[in-house]
Amino acid sequence: MEYELDCYWKVLFFEHSLSLFITYSNFADLDSLAGEIAYRHSDGFHPARPVTIVTASVDRIELVESILPFFDLKLVGRVTHTGKSSIEVRIDLFTNKDGEWRDVMVAIFAMV
Repeated sequence: MEYELDCYWKVLFFEHSLSLFITYSNFADLDSLAGEIAYRHSDGFHPARPVTIVTASVDRIELVESILPFFDLKLVGRVTHTGKSSIEVRIDLFTNKDGEWRDVMVAIFAMV
């Protein structure tokens, strides 16, 4: 099951560099999406069994290619592994370039 969150990322250019810096609030967006996916997967909305989920770690954030701020961006997340008390969530960032969604970033979260 996949969950999507459409958002626009704030990207700042360094004057003397071609690198991109993603602001802290966007990492909070990634964490928020991972938490919501884990919460939905664990049936956190059940009134008889309330669930508390926290981020244990961010295992990896990998840039596949450059993130260009001139195109629409889409976050897509899914549960990739479950243990007895933990859930691994993978979030992909896609960019819409030339009418085609391309994967530009992968992030792996461990939730408990």
